[in-house]
Amino acid sequence: MNNNYIVGIDIGSSAIYGVIGKADKQGKLKILANTEVRCDGVKKGIVVNISSVAEALKECLEKMERIINLYIDEVFLGIPSGMCKLVSSTGIVAISNDEEVITNNEIKRVLNEAKVISIGKDEKVIDIIPEKFIIDDSYEISNPLNMKGNRLEVVAKVVVCNELNLSALYKCFEEINVNVKGTMLQIHAASSFVLTQDDRRETVAIVDVGAQTTNLAIYKNGALVHMNSFELGGDNITGDIMYCTKVSFKEAEEFKKQYEKEGRNISDILIVRNGDEYTLQGDILCDIIEARIEEILGFIEKDLKESPYSSNITSVILYGGGVSSYESLENIWKKIFNKPIYVLNEDTIDLEKPLTINSLGIVKHVFNELKLSYNKEEHIKEIEENTNSVEDKPKANNKSKNKSRTENKGFMGKVKSFFDEYF
Repeated sequence: MNNNYIVGIDIGSSAIYGVIGKADKQGKLKILANTEVRCDGVKKGIVVNISSVAEALKECLEKMERIINLYIDEVFLGIPSGMCKLVSSTGIVAISNDEEVITNNEIKRVLNEAKVISIGKDEKVIDIIPEKFIIDDSYEISNPLNMKGNRLEVVAKVVVCNELNLSALYKCFEEINVNVKGTMLQIHAASSFVLTQDDRRETVAIVDVGAQTTNLAIYKNGALVHMNSFELGGDNITGDIMYCTKVSFKEAEEFKKQYEKEGRNISDILIVRNGDEYTLQGDILCDIIEARIEEILGFIEKDLKESPYSSNITSVILYGGGVSSYESLENIWKKIFNKPIYVLNEDTIDLEKPLTINSLGIVKHVFNELKLSYNKEEHIKEIEENTNSVEDKPKANNKSKNKSRTENKGFMGKVKSFFDEYF
């Protein structure tokens, strides 16, 4: 596959979502396609039918391939919070180069040191998320690249995943001969898209309400400090409607869609069952749906209040399935928690398919990492070349020619090497 493209995959409990992006010649990210394919092979975030998931993955990738006219053989995969746990860790390294400048090499070394933690034999480290870097025990910084010092320390969250569940995910891709280029914590990747620069200066909670699970995370000054997951989602609302009204799954889903469009204005519904007719009052349907919404929001509120960051939370950002489109959601939230909530849906964000937020976040997260590394490396080269031009003018002329050839390659000319280095 052409290395200019980044493919992000989100395997949800009811569907698989894919997004493909490309960095243009100016180094800006362009989203080229996003797809959604129904999938029944995942239950509560865990793969239970590898063949079913593999088939849905194949369909998802083929849809994007037709749009970009290119074969996709590698992707970046988001891992749901329910499969993971966060382990706090630190790493310390000495700055070994003569200039005492912190390079990507020192950052990789200190992150690798922080990854060395005690885990169970059925667990695997899949990611590490820095909270802060400390240089020479004196000051903290979010990105130490190019800074000077003798000692570099990182405080980080190590993402640990159940290896059996992770293996099942990988097997789905192996069945269709697609390589997983990298994995990352899904909700953290989504934060790349969801959080604004202002959010990164505050304490903000992100909530992803899916079909069968709800995942949440708290960010303090842009750093992930808390994460949790519980087994409640949109399918619970469907189940409640089925149980209370004795309708089929398909009918219950249709009732949910009607409620999404009409809210409390929904009309009474005539139901025919085994030749008998009866009327489901619109108000009763609303009560059934809103009771479960209140329970889901109650779990969110309880977790946020029990976290040590509760008093500092300035806002909650919620996204996900049909639940995020319910008009009643914000009013119910106001009754149970005194923090403002911002709901991301088709009416509040300019996004064709809000359900692809996770996969879009994966693409943006990978792009940001590559872009940051590229810009910093170019800055280092520029400093080195300017230094050499003062010390040795003939050498500067030669380097100038080489620099021109490097610049002609542009940002994407180096993407492959960054992929290999960081993933």
